[in-house]
Amino acid sequence: MVVTPLIRVRGVSRLYGTRLVLRDVSLDIGPGERVALVGPNGSGKTTLMRVILGLLRASGEVRVAGVDPWADHAMALRHVAWVPQRSPALAAPVREICGAWAQMRGRPVEALEKVTAAFGLDVRAIADQPFTSLSGGMQQKLLVATALASTCPVLLMDEPTANLDPAARDVFFELLAARDPAPTLVLSSHRLEEVRALVDRVVVLAEGEVRFDDATDIFLTRPAATRLAGLHTAADHPQPGNAP
Repeated sequence: MVVTPLIRVRGVSRLYGTRLVLRDVSLDIGPGERVALVGPNGSGKTTLMRVILGLLRASGEVRVAGVDPWADHAMALRHVAWVPQRSPALAAPVREICGAWAQMRGRPVEALEKVTAAFGLDVRAIADQPFTSLSGGMQQKLLVATALASTCPVLLMDEPTANLDPAARDVFFELLAARDPAPTLVLSSHRLEEVRALVDRVVVLAEGEVRFDDATDIFLTRPAATRLAGLHTAADHPQPGNAP
């Protein structure tokens, strides 16, 4: 049986000035697959995610659930929940952000509040605060919650746990595992434990090229691939502060 990929990338290249940051990248990601995009800083991971979302143009072909995100950005985004690497500088209060999420996703605000509460974040208590006034940890909890509370079949997450404390990171693992039906996940991470626990396939990017694409178990037995990926263990990371 032929399974149509939810994400299809064919011959994608992207220039920044004269620098080629993506070089003829091709990937198929099927329904329910959990894929880690790993590689050293500057390898093209974030750029590739933004191209898939239709936020950046590139040569080649991209389809998300059969939709060209460059030609019909709004339609493609109906299928995707996105957690960016860096929090956007949103001046809007938390109440408006939650309301906009509910309108865009066609879900009640209470569904989002339930997920933020699991992270220990009471969005009603901070409803009038501008998003930009929140701590980094609070911002990340809200952004991750908007993805996990959605019913989108695709989750695109760029370093989603970078600003989460260990307890919140555990909640993230639990909530992701509880998503039913299981989403197609594309996760950019530098953490070895996340790759081991969360994905079944690893794609290594280096200098904008795919250098490895295979099952996680095989990746973990290939020293050359793991060195190239530049992953770290939990002990290598200073823990975020315990701000709520």
